[in-house]
Amino acid sequence: MVLGWVQSQQQEALEYLRAENRILKAQLHGRRPRLTDHERRRLAVLGKRLGRRLLRQVATIVTPDTILRWHWQLITQKWTYPRRQPGRPGLLREIRRLVVRMASENPGWAIHAFKVH
Repeated sequence: MVLGWVQSQQQEALEYLRAENRILKAQLHGRRPRLTDHERRRLAVLGKRLGRRLLRQVATIVTPDTILRWHWQLITQKWTYPRRQPGRPGLLREIRRLVVRMASENPGWAIHAFKVH
């Protein structure tokens, strides 16, 4: 009996919030709301918990697809690591300069390096 009362209270609160959201959305006169990144993250996390079916009933300022896309973007940002280039890492600029300087100071090196013994 208590559980039914709590569910009834929650349903009434949800209906009130839906009506309030519709009124606020109507005041935008068709303009899109400007949300901060923090607001998008909050909606994305909460919206993912609800799922697409319930979001269709609840979401009023953006579509359920938009909320779930924001969540997907959050997840991809979390698991994105800097890509490493395949192969051997490049030589540092200082090492290149040193090699060029040593080669110019020792012109006979190139000849000896390629001689077959």
